[in-house]
Amino acid sequence: MELDGGLFLRPLTLGDAPIVFDAVQGERSDLRTWLPWVDQTETVADTIRFIEEAAQRRLEGSALVYALWLDLEFAGVVDLHAIDHENGCAQIGYWLRCAARGQGLATQASMALLGIAFEILGLERVEIRCAVANEPSQAIPQRLGFVLEGTLRHAQKLVDGHSDLRVYGLLAQEYRQALHEFERG
Repeated sequence: MELDGGLFLRPLTLGDAPIVFDAVQGERSDLRTWLPWVDQTETVADTIRFIEEAAQRRLEGSALVYALWLDLEFAGVVDLHAIDHENGCAQIGYWLRCAARGQGLATQASMALLGIAFEILGLERVEIRCAVANEPSQAIPQRLGFVLEGTLRHAQKLVDGHSDLRVYGLLAQEYRQALHEFERG
């Protein structure tokens, strides 16, 4: 899926495993601040296992995991996960390499996933959860018109202890209104 400015998304493949692992390895100290899975990613085999699980979840309809590529360079991962077709809801998650941050890539990718969630899958609600102290991550749902719905106390175990998570939600109707405003400029 091609987006603006040389950014495109595609499902992760097994061939991506060394590239993704190298990105995690090279930025481990930064990524582990916010992402609990980083310390369990010790080898390329761990990344292969993640990619295989992502492919299985895609087949089951419970998650859509994409690699972000900017001008043919791996930039990060974005996903639509915890897809609950019965209740019409899902969550978006993302992480970017340090060099790819601050360029609007996660915002663009998240907007693309919102299109999939609301227009293709027909979901009613999408959430983004962010650690309270992770202000750059919170800026994404704020830019996309999400509503801050509350804080889940000690909801995520990180390297330095438990973190509170801010929960942002967007409904299908709000998405369509935000899309209209986004397209108008």
